[in-house]
Amino acid sequence: MITLFACPKPFEDPHISVIQRNAIRSWTMLGPEVQIILFGSEPGIAEVADEFGCEHVPSVQRNDYGTPLLNDVFAQAESLARHRCLGYVNADIILMDDFVGAVKAVATLRRDFLLGGRPWNLDVASPVDFCSGWQRSLTKTVRASSNLRSENACDYFVFPKLMWKPLPPFVIGRCYFDGALLYRARKQGALLIDGTDSI
Repeated sequence: MITLFACPKPFEDPHISVIQRNAIRSWTMLGPEVQIILFGSEPGIAEVADEFGCEHVPSVQRNDYGTPLLNDVFAQAESLARHRCLGYVNADIILMDDFVGAVKAVATLRRDFLLGGRPWNLDVASPVDFCSGWQRSLTKTVRASSNLRSENACDYFVFPKLMWKPLPPFVIGRCYFDGALLYRARKQGALLIDGTDSI
């Protein structure tokens, strides 16, 4: 169905480790048709990939400050993807079944598209208990005590394989790289789909 890929931060800080482990674990709960690739050689990535059964690509092109370059990550993800749809997701984003439903809906499109959306901010300080009913429980918490990020934020990008023309050396996780991706997709004639209300 989809190949998800991400560039996690190092798993050294306890809080960052918890939120990234929660996110990646949630991706593994989306079903067997989800391929997950974690990029980077930062501490803990290889171990988490092994623990959760994800693929791991340690070698990533970087800028002079050692920050991963998005163009290389996207190119490598496309070459390794087993599915027509790919999704770049920030490594602190928990995904649920509504994401799968949205991907299945856009996968039927016979043109280039970019599905993205604004994330909900929720302070999660401990591991999520991924037992039966976890999505219902977490959704209830989100509705009660979280807020939607600004219209300038987009933390996941779903697109068909081979959509992108060569990307410039974007730096991951810096301001406005998400807006730049949306702009480039639109300039290439892709349909932009806002999944905020559905995901």
